Amino acid sequence: CINPQNGQCWDNMCDNRGSIGIDADGSIIVSSSSFNQDIHRYEAPIPTPILGKTYSANHRFFYPPDGHNYPSSEGLFSPRGLVIKNNQLILADGRKIVFWNDLISLTNGKPADGYIGVSSFQDEDPWGNGRITADNQNHLWVPRKAQVDVYNLPVVSGQQPATQGVL
Repeated sequence: CINPQNGQCWDNMCDNRGSIGIDADGSIIVSSSSFNQDIHRYEAPIPTPILGKTYSANHRFFYPPDGHNYPSSEGLFSPRGLVIKNNQLILADGRKIVFWNDLISLTNGKPADGYIGVSSFQDEDPWGNGRITADNQNHLWVPRKAQVDVYNLPVVSGQQPATQGVL
């Protein structure tokens, strides 16, 4: 399970609560909400699983430096769900929802392009965030406490939900 780029094993997906994203190339992107609190990319083509064999991610979005819980555009707090839609990567962590506008130019440590559901990168949603999903009508669905907020896609920084409290 050795990553050929740096010799480290990046197969620890401890407590990956959220959804899985698949980019236009077929690579798989997964959030990890515990231990390393990062987003991992497994490059396509994805090999056929073999019992007892682990596969290492070829890319971690927040490495180097190895760190987390930074209230900024460059840090995450417990990533829990992600969506890839219209070349935008949208990530819900325990405090806010952040996004990057161009998957092709995404590199390790690149600050997020924006946020939604809060008023700045330093703020946090008092209800926290979890799983998110997108539909084919370009809506992002965000469960919050006892309601679901719906955002129009693509999202822009500071955007408020188009519909609040759907349920």
